[in-house]
Amino acid sequence: NENDSPNNNNLLTISNRYFDARILLAGLHDDNSSQSAETSSSSEDGIILIFNASSSSSPINNSSSSSNFDTLSPHHESAMANNRCGDLLRLCVGVYNIPNIDPTTQNNNKNHSASPPLSDGSKKSEEEYSRRVLWCLDRGYEYVDVDVSEEGLARGFEERDKDGFARVVEAIGSCMWSSHVMKRRVVA
Repeated sequence: NENDSPNNNNLLTISNRYFDARILLAGLHDDNSSQSAETSSSSEDGIILIFNASSSSSPINNSSSSSNFDTLSPHHESAMANNRCGDLLRLCVGVYNIPNIDPTTQNNNKNHSASPPLSDGSKKSEEEYSRRVLWCLDRGYEYVDVDVSEEGLARGFEERDKDGFARVVEAIGSCMWSSHVMKRRVVA
C-alpha cells in the first residue's frame, strides 16, 4: 500500500505459511524523524552487519577497505549504545563475488580466485575465519558468508541446511518480528 509510510522503499513485507510481517529497514545512522508514527514507536528487532569479505584484512587479500570486518565493532557498539541492535535477529554477513570464469581461460587469469575468501585451507585462513565466528558469537550474531554473484544468489534454496544468501533469506523470513500477525489456521 503506497500510503503506509513516506519511506516505502525501506519496507519489507514477509509472508510465510504462519504469519505476515512488515519490517522497516533502516541504516544504523538513519534519522528516525522521517519515520511514520507507526514505525518510529516500534522497537528495533534486529541488525544485519554487512562487510566486504573479499577486501577485508584477511591473509588472502591485504587491501584496505572501509567495509572490512574490523570496522564492524564500532558499528555494533554504536547500535548497542543507541538501543538499535535488537534481540530477534543478528546477522553478520561477509559478501564476496566469485565471477563466472570460463574454464578454458581460467589458467591464463591467475588474479581471479574461483573459491570464496578464507577457503584456501591455510592455517591463516582458518584463524581468520575462527576470529570472525568468535567475534560474532561473543556479540550474539550468526556469521554468514554470501557469494553475491548471480550463481551464488540462486544457490542453496533447496537444501535443508542453508548457506550463503539462502541462509540470510531463511533467517529474515522465519524470524518472529514484533510486527508479525499470525495467519488463521484452516481446520479441514
